[in-house]
Amino acid sequence: MVQFDDVDLEEFEQLQMNARNRGRVSWPILKTFLETGKFLARLDRKELGARGKDVQKLESLLKSYVKNHGLKVNVIKLKGEIYLQRTDIDKDGNKVEIPEEEENPEKPAKDLSDAVVDEEYEETED
Repeated sequence: MVQFDDVDLEEFEQLQMNARNRGRVSWPILKTFLETGKFLARLDRKELGARGKDVQKLESLLKSYVKNHGLKVNVIKLKGEIYLQRTDIDKDGNKVEIPEEEENPEKPAKDLSDAVVDEEYEETED
């Protein structure tokens, strides 16, 4: 049987606010980076205050925003720092044309027929 717990309304409203603020964190960062015209830059998280403390969460938010909005930016996390790299220009600032099939490569759907699944299961049993 499914159970339901009581919810603190204030806590729930705060969670909703946090979910709505995702773009308010990501877009200003990405917009500012794109306006610099730099090919690669390290994000100075000091200016972000509490929002910049959790590197993993910030990286995830930025990557999600980039993916969902089709931005030409790579988000890279190295040694606890976040780097942003443009994919539409080269290191000299020259525009790079990316063929559409490379931009969004289509992965063929994996065959999940019973025979294939059974075969893979048998291989892992050995």
